[in-house]
Amino acid sequence: MDVRTIPEYAFQHIEGAMLFPMPFFDAQKLPGQSDKRIVLHCGSGVRSEKMARAAIDAGLGRIAHMEGGFGAWKEAGKPYIGTSMSTGGPERVNA
Repeated sequence: MDVRTIPEYAFQHIEGAMLFPMPFFDAQKLPGQSDKRIVLHCGSGVRSEKMARAAIDAGLGRIAHMEGGFGAWKEAGKPYIGTSMSTGGPERVNA
C-alpha cells in the first residue's frame, strides 16, 4: 500500500501497489486482513512508518512498513512502473 502523493505514485510506483495517500489515510478503510499482512511504503519509509503505527494504534495487527521505502526498493534492483521520458506513458523498469 503506497502512502505517497498522487503525483509521486503516477511518476513511478511498485507494480500492483494500491495508492492510499497519507492525507486521506484512515486505518479503518484498509482492505481486510484475513491471512495477509498489509505492507505500507512511501518514498523513504518515514511516512509509512507513521501510518503503520497509526494502524496498529487503531487495532490492526497485521501491518508492516517497508524500511527505506520505495527508494530502497529501487536500490535493491526490484522492478517498478516508471514514466517513459520519450512518451510520457507508464513503462515497466527492470532495475
